[in-house]
Amino acid sequence: TSALYNVTATDTDDPHENMTVNYAVIPQAILNLNDTTPDEFESVNISGSYFTPGGDVWIQIGYKDGSGKVPFYPKILAADAFGDVSDIFEAGELCEAEYVVELVDMTSPGSLRVNQTFNATHDIINNSMELADAYGLTGLANWNSTTFSNTFSTADSLYQYAGGKDVSANAFMNYTFILSGSSVQQDNITKITIMLDYCHSGNQVSPICGTLANPHEGTVDGPQLIQIWNFTAGVWQDIGSIKVYPTNDRESRIKINLTGGFSDFLYQDTIRARFEVDINVTGFNDAFLVIDYVSVNISYEQGIDRPCDVYDNTYLEVDVFDSSMALRTDAIVTIRNSTGQIIDDTSFDDVDGTAIGSFFKYLSPSVFDPDTYDVMMMTDVPGGPIVSTVGGLDLSTSRNLTVQVIDSYPYPLPGTVQNITPIFTLDDSYLSFGNAVVAIPNITAMDVVLHCLSWNYGSAQCLNWQVNDSSDYNATYNGTHTIFNVTSFDSFGGGKGFTLPNVTAISVYDVTGQADTHVGGTLVASGLNMTFGLNSSRTYRVVFYVENDGDRHWVFASDDVMYHLGLNDSWQVDTTDDIYYNLSGGYSNAGGTFVDGQLNWTLAASDRITKGASGNFTYIVNVTSAGGTGEPDLSISKDNIHLSNPVPVEGENITINATIGNLIGGTGEPLVDGVYLYVEDVSDASGSFDSSTFNTSVPGGSDAENITVQFFDGNYSNGTQIGNNQTFNISADGSVVVNMTWLAKIGTHFIEVLADPVIHLNGTINESDETNNNATVNLAVSSYHTYYGSVKGNVSLANSDSHEVFQWTSLNLSGNIYAADADSSVNWEYLQALGRDFMDLPVYDDFWELDVDFNMSFFNDSINKTWTVGGSPRNLSNITVFGNTIYDVSIVNSTAYTFTTGILWDRSDGGGEFDTNQDVVFVSEMVENAVGGFGTYDYEIKVPSRLEKYMGVTDQVNFYVEIK
Repeated sequence: TSALYNVTATDTDDPHENMTVNYAVIPQAILNLNDTTPDEFESVNISGSYFTPGGDVWIQIGYKDGSGKVPFYPKILAADAFGDVSDIFEAGELCEAEYVVELVDMTSPGSLRVNQTFNATHDIINNSMELADAYGLTGLANWNSTTFSNTFSTADSLYQYAGGKDVSANAFMNYTFILSGSSVQQDNITKITIMLDYCHSGNQVSPICGTLANPHEGTVDGPQLIQIWNFTAGVWQDIGSIKVYPTNDRESRIKINLTGGFSDFLYQDTIRARFEVDINVTGFNDAFLVIDYVSVNISYEQGIDRPCDVYDNTYLEVDVFDSSMALRTDAIVTIRNSTGQIIDDTSFDDVDGTAIGSFFKYLSPSVFDPDTYDVMMMTDVPGGPIVSTVGGLDLSTSRNLTVQVIDSYPYPLPGTVQNITPIFTLDDSYLSFGNAVVAIPNITAMDVVLHCLSWNYGSAQCLNWQVNDSSDYNATYNGTHTIFNVTSFDSFGGGKGFTLPNVTAISVYDVTGQADTHVGGTLVASGLNMTFGLNSSRTYRVVFYVENDGDRHWVFASDDVMYHLGLNDSWQVDTTDDIYYNLSGGYSNAGGTFVDGQLNWTLAASDRITKGASGNFTYIVNVTSAGGTGEPDLSISKDNIHLSNPVPVEGENITINATIGNLIGGTGEPLVDGVYLYVEDVSDASGSFDSSTFNTSVPGGSDAENITVQFFDGNYSNGTQIGNNQTFNISADGSVVVNMTWLAKIGTHFIEVLADPVIHLNGTINESDETNNNATVNLAVSSYHTYYGSVKGNVSLANSDSHEVFQWTSLNLSGNIYAADADSSVNWEYLQALGRDFMDLPVYDDFWELDVDFNMSFFNDSINKTWTVGGSPRNLSNITVFGNTIYDVSIVNSTAYTFTTGILWDRSDGGGEFDTNQDVVFVSEMVENAVGGFGTYDYEIKVPSRLEKYMGVTDQVNFYVEIK
């Protein structure tokens, strides 16, 4: 009985020596379905009992064979105060199939779980067809009356009859009925009915029935048999007899129903039946069997032809992360159709056992129509929720929406922006949608919309901001939020500041030796945020193309400036003729200044860049020196961070070397991001701002001493420092290579290198550019080792570093390769597919449980995410192990080529299903001379690196080969 119990054991010799243990007995969870064979007009009422009172219960509905899921499942049900849950599932539009419902108590998932199957069926129509016509005899009749010495047989439009006179023998009237052309399937037949309207007559001239005269004139010799041909046995089989009325020719009817044996009686759409005439007659006596009507009626079931949905594993997944790439728990996803009706509205829950904060639902093609549904994501941030709705999202295939919401952005902002709201980021690389809306809470007054064109998810940092008037987006304010439409992401936020003309492109031309350097030349490069390589002793024309996409004209005033800073002050510029601009509307001017590496254009009063207008700002520069004076400029980029092995395995020592430079660009040298074209319209504060990067091969201005360099696994603000600080000196035209050793750990890592920390405080060294002192490279340490080999004379086993591990002698090719923890004792006859219980029913948390045991749950390549989609196998295959076929094994490619790897568990270790207390075996089938990830060979198997720690303490993996 369910209760809390107390057990006390007492020493009988000394009652004071005792021990007490408390334990609870909980009832087994119960699942009830009101209908286990619902048709299209019915609902399935699901009820469960004895779950944790007030707790969460996970529910999943899908095909029993694991091939697909029902949309809007899995989901979470809330148990009431008694531990009861309920749900209603509409069976309409289901295809005929066997489905399974599973309930799992999220408080006690190991003990409180239950499942039950049900069959969705189409409605059945009972129908029949008659192989005869009421107005004529349609059976194919023939007579076998060879024993009659004087036989009379004939047929007319109304009757068929057979008989004789002066004989003492029998005859049969045979009929053959043809079903060809009908749509009846033999398996659908429920009954065969043979019906006969007949009489016996003594009129040999024109025998008919119903005159109530003309009795037959013979003596009945035994039963008048009715027989049907048994095609299986090859004999006539008795099924009844014909009653004979001796006094007249009255018409009678007989019906015989056959309810089984249809495969014996029906062959190639043919049924054969016959009726006996066995009446002794002598002299001039006459006896005829007259048949007025004979038919065979076929009763059968016919299914309704109606559309249905074949549910597959197409899904929608939304992951919302914080700045450290941890899943947030304060987000809600809502799906609406084109009329605004909510199709699904679910807060993030632990629905699939992997992580809180991940929305996951399977989709139905009929429920989700591409380009007609909106997905709204709402996350709590300071000042209220930040909301984005992606409209017209194409859900015809699986979609993953990766979102990052930043509460407070810690990095420098563009020069004309003072502060920024929370930021919404969406990776739309593989999405197709019609429109999108962003609503940002106004914790700060918003004058501008900040759009990040290149977002680094690892560091949660924008690499390229674009700042525009809020009016450019037709933004509206509803009292709490600023709302605007967007057509693409990466990121959006709002800020206080002003906008100025956008730089749409930078072009650099080599005009060395030209008489007129204002035209022509060889284009060096053109674009934005790119490296322009300038060489010493060359002359270049640098053109900045600008456009005013703000909401007001920009009219030049005395305090407005346009400048390009960060240049080498040893360069030569003719400030009278070689600094100029040309704008739409005929506005132009020449002249400017070049002092301390800053080039200024002289802006003529009342010149303007009107709304929608464009123009260019140009200067000619002679790069005369490779040296310079001024502040140092420490720089590092991701291109200058190198790993000794970019694809390491767990436990491998990786050398990270980073080149820190004190120079700006140069081929093969570190680059400086931070030579900007600035426009400042102090009096008007209109237009649009853009900070466009211009990198040149100009060395830094002075030596840098006592530079601190740090390495981090993750962002420096919340990651783990690798090793200790290192200190270096770098000359004005030099660089230094800094090395660090890192022990690789499973998972995705962002390796960040910093020069002169703390970055957000601009460090301790004054530099001409403080924005280029850190860089990040990403790498993924796989959770798996891949082993491969050949079966030609010898069976060799090598790891992914091509190191031979084992070698066997073999003469045959086909078979399997297996891997298991060395402490396992595998019973090869009791292996079962992971994801199936001992009764071969699907189980959806096996892969997650194995992840938990391996401590891999939160890895991007976890077992659950690699082998399943939301707990359901990605691919199913049957594998033969030592002569036993194991069905429904979830398999994935061992690398990206021919070979696959599946996972099995040993059910002889006990338990109704896998719970990590049983041995686990990884298996791969051999394929002769196939292309794998490391060459051509016969097998390749994917093995988790943590398999060696699964059982016991030996930290080894045993490999087994089955040669067939």
